[in-house]
Amino acid sequence: MTPALSSMSQARSKTLALGLLAIVIGTAWLGVVRPMIGAYAGQQREWVRTAELLDEFTRIAAERPALERQRQALADADVAQRLTLAAESDGVAAAGLQRLVKAAVERAGGSLQSTQVKAARPDGGFRRVGLRVQMTGTVEALRQTLLSLEASQPLIYGEGLELRARQQARSTVTGVIEDRTLEIRLDVYSLARLPA
Repeated sequence: MTPALSSMSQARSKTLALGLLAIVIGTAWLGVVRPMIGAYAGQQREWVRTAELLDEFTRIAAERPALERQRQALADADVAQRLTLAAESDGVAAAGLQRLVKAAVERAGGSLQSTQVKAARPDGGFRRVGLRVQMTGTVEALRQTLLSLEASQPLIYGEGLELRARQQARSTVTGVIEDRTLEIRLDVYSLARLPA
């Protein structure tokens, strides 16, 4: 072989070797390195998103105590609305209480004789309104009245129960019937929410 041919052959071999090396490097780049870089970039985006979510959850968790207090205040307000009388004044609240008591007595079969409004007074952010109630009825009528008042909404409670038995004889076509009723005095109270 001539030296010129030999040097050409060597140059071709080097070029061919460099070409093959470029193909191997390109294939390795496309098959291994590039996907690894893409996966790393995707993982970096996931880490950034995870950090953002963690910050968001931390912020939300920090708001929880305030939201719990707000929820409790709303629940308390709902309970206050259900268990108290809403009224513009003490007199209106007392009239509402009187209507409720009268309905309870009549449902129980008793007879409301009179009511007397008691002086209203402040009670824990509300107004305590009261009535002195005088009624007549049987023991069962009294029991039903007290049960009805106890279960009512708004909440009504009683104090100072006084009982006196009253017996009367009535004449009927079939004979004399003894009428056994009770004279009942009771103080009843409820709490009222007045406008601020």
